Amino acid sequence: MKSNLIITLLVLFGIQFAEAQDGQQLFRDNCSACHSVGEGRLVGPDLKDVHKNVSEKWLISFIKSSQTMIDKKDARAVKVFEEYNQIPMPDQNLSDGEIKAVLAYIKSQSGGESTEAGTIIPASDGNIPTSPGNPAANESAVATSGGAVQQSSGPASSHVTSAKIPPSLVIQHTGWNFGTGDFILIGMLLFFLGIIWYLGRIIVQLSNLLTDKYKSEKS
Repeated sequence: MKSNLIITLLVLFGIQFAEAQDGQQLFRDNCSACHSVGEGRLVGPDLKDVHKNVSEKWLISFIKSSQTMIDKKDARAVKVFEEYNQIPMPDQNLSDGEIKAVLAYIKSQSGGESTEAGTIIPASDGNIPTSPGNPAANESAVATSGGAVQQSSGPASSHVTSAKIPPSLVIQHTGWNFGTGDFILIGMLLFFLGIIWYLGRIIVQLSNLLTDKYKSEKS
C-alpha cells in the first residue's frame, strides 16, 4: 500500500514538473509578478510585441546575464540599465530553450502584427535597432525591450519601485501562482495524505488493542 502510494505521488509530481516547462508556466513563474502581455504596465513594462523591438539573440543574452552585457558596454543594455534607475537584473538560470519558450508565449499573446512594427536591424555592434520612418518607435524601442529583460527572481526587487502596483499583484508577489491543474494536484495529494493519516490511526488502535489483550492474558 505504502509503496503504491509513494509511486503515485512521484508520478503526480513528475507530471507537474513536466508541465511547468512550457512557456506559459515559465512566464508565470518568472515574469507575471511584474509584467503583463497586453494588459498594461505593472511593476515593469507591458511585454506585448517586445519580440518586434529586439532580436531573440540579444534577449537571450541579456536575460541570462544583463550585468555581463552592461560591463561590455553594450549600448542597448546600458540604455535599459539607466532607464530603470540602474537597478541590476539578477542572472536568470534558464536555458536557451526555456527563454525561447517564454518569448514564444509572449508572441502568441501579443496578437496580430503591429502596423508600426518597423524593421529590426541586427545590432551586433551594440547599436540600438531602429524603425525606419518612425523616430518615436526608435526612442521607445529600448524602454519596451527593457520589459522583456526586467524579470524578477523575487518580490519586484529588480524593477522600478515607483510604479503603481495593482491590488491583484499582492497575491502574485507571495509566489502562490496556482492554476486549476495545480489545485487538482494539491487536492489529490491532500486526499492521499488523509488516507495515510486514517490508516495510521487504525494501526495505532490495533496496536493498543493487542497490547491490552497481551497484558490481560499475562495477568
